[in-house]
Amino acid sequence: MHASASGKVFLAYMSEAELQNFLNNNKLAALTDKTITDKKKLLANLQQIRERGYGIEDEEIEPGAYSLAAPVKDASHRIVGTISVVGSLARIREQEDNILADLLAAAEAISHQFGYRFQSAPQKGLETGNA
Repeated sequence: MHASASGKVFLAYMSEAELQNFLNNNKLAALTDKTITDKKKLLANLQQIRERGYGIEDEEIEPGAYSLAAPVKDASHRIVGTISVVGSLARIREQEDNILADLLAAAEAISHQFGYRFQSAPQKGLETGNA
């Protein structure tokens, strides 16, 4: 779970108690020399996932493999699944921006089916009705 893009997305959106339970009861085994095995580094990576809204797996499971994953959320904004793209590092990276845009749009559309509604922050000057 700590090495895959989808697994890291699940970890990123767990409650603090669930995440601590995972970290206390699971060894962060190295699957390749790029697998995150340090708890502090994993926690920093999970924070990046929450900030950018998607996870990346860069040869952490298999040399030459790369994946992107985005959360699928329900009406209560809880994660109910992920959607991901997995492929060769070279092929995914050459089209990463386009793939990522499509992946995030698909995750949002699927989340919508679960009742999720994205709430953006009010734009400056519009929160009071003044433009």
